[in-house]
Amino acid sequence: MSADPPRDPGAPRPASPSGPSRTEETVATVGLAPDRLDTTVAEPRAEGLSVTGFPADVTSSEAVEALIARV
Repeated sequence: MSADPPRDPGAPRPASPSGPSRTEETVATVGLAPDRLDTTVAEPRAEGLSVTGFPADVTSSEAVEALIARV
């Protein structure tokens, strides 16, 4: 049995396949690097999910407050 390769801890995680309905909910993902967010949201969007990526440093309380204000 092969193990999955280690994930970059800074990379955003995509939506779960058993997660939100494709027509009723929106998924938000947060990450440090906007280019990685674009890559992360591309696949679920192609499958019909409503996904938005927000660049933010969640280790910073100021950045989290700003993110909450945007969302």
